[in-house]
Amino acid sequence: MILKSALVTLISMAFASGAQAADSRASTNKEIAIQSMTDVFVNRDLTGIERYFAEPYIQHRTDVGDGLVELRGFLANILKERPTFSTHIYRAISDGDMVMLHSVYVGSPRAEGELLAAFDLFRFKHGRIVEHWDALTLQGAPNLSGHSTVDGPAAIADLQKTEANRGMVTRFVDTVFVRRQVDRAGEFIDDKRYFEHALLGKDGMEAFKAKTRSNPKVGYKVHRILAEGNFVVVEAEAGGGTQVHYDLYRLQAGKVVEHWDVQSAVPPRSTWKNNHGPF
Repeated sequence: MILKSALVTLISMAFASGAQAADSRASTNKEIAIQSMTDVFVNRDLTGIERYFAEPYIQHRTDVGDGLVELRGFLANILKERPTFSTHIYRAISDGDMVMLHSVYVGSPRAEGELLAAFDLFRFKHGRIVEHWDALTLQGAPNLSGHSTVDGPAAIADLQKTEANRGMVTRFVDTVFVRRQVDRAGEFIDDKRYFEHALLGKDGMEAFKAKTRSNPKVGYKVHRILAEGNFVVVEAEAGGGTQVHYDLYRLQAGKVVEHWDVQSAVPPRSTWKNNHGPF
């Protein structure tokens, strides 16, 4: 199965990227993030909450309260209601005390069993997860160029270019999305090899320009930019804080060559179960 293979491959890549103890326990933040999701959602082992998370635990997902008791209750209900619920992780980006996972959730009650594309962002302290943000959307059909929301390369490369790539994407989103100078996209995107994974998207810089002009990111505000080698992820809001945007870019030779994203609506404030909100 392709999804299962992707998860096994990513776990293998993450564990090969750092030194491992003899008992093969997760040791880096990236490995811990992957293993925590695997234990809880794939192995359905809620004791992973005590192994990988710590108090005080801050939750930004608006339908879950703060604290590990709230987290355990939320996850227990999901696993009970959906015996086929699982996750398949495709990419992991680690930057300082933050790790972002790019995944697909299967059998989610939130989507009535449909596949959900997701970005989960974790903050670590002393090797434990202490804060979480996310954004999810229906995976949907392949886009106009035949790409899904998660397929494509996943291997981290060019670690020595991490800061240069972060700087390139920072300038790109400020120029094209904040200042709306869409005609300058060619300064940042490689037109000869730009692959688009967004729903309803299409490969190529001209298609990117047309889509951006017809659907501008109004009120776009960047909250953080994470980078590891050739991958850069941007967490932002749009629509005056009514939308959550996660954009993941792959760079090569100093230009953007691939893009994945998830956009989701922010629920009404009256429905939130914590005081933090999605940002």
